[in-house]
Amino acid sequence: MDRYLKRIGLAITLCCASSLAWAQYDLPRDVRDLLHVRASSGEAALEDMGYQVVNTEKGNDRIWTNWWQRSSQTCLTVVTMDGRYDTITAGPEYDCQRHQSGHSGSSSGSNDKDHWRKELIGARGSSGEQEMEDHGYYVVDSYKDRNGSYTWWTRDGGSQHKCMKMTVTDGRVHSLDATPGYPACDD
Repeated sequence: MDRYLKRIGLAITLCCASSLAWAQYDLPRDVRDLLHVRASSGEAALEDMGYQVVNTEKGNDRIWTNWWQRSSQTCLTVVTMDGRYDTITAGPEYDCQRHQSGHSGSSSGSNDKDHWRKELIGARGSSGEQEMEDHGYYVVDSYKDRNGSYTWWTRDGGSQHKCMKMTVTDGRVHSLDATPGYPACDD
């Protein structure tokens, strides 16, 4: 029995380790080798591959840059720390499209004038907040706990979605829901 439990534990450990190793394969093949290179070299390589910078945000110890490759419709988010590419992730198109001039975020051709709300799911929290402000919303209430941050937004006018609650977990917009009757929105 003890030998059986050890084998199960080893199998679980190997599965977890292999899933972490395979996470890099979610990236487009052409950018996998850019992890941990100098930022200047990575930028030159991405430009040579046809990627264009569409947005850069600076934090205390890191820089987030969105790169867009039109030919493959690929959006990358590159995190630079200490002058090197620390993380590269393939992100939702929204992270790149919202920063391109003349593009409101959707390529679906939807007739729904509020389609942008659906596209916020999965976007970076800061991008979601900016998009809310761009559409005339402002914050009326918020709080944070260990699971995430919760922000209530409202806008003036006769919209059926006058009050919205945005939930951000792990730095990404998890949900955006109408919350009619929320007291802070009625003030």
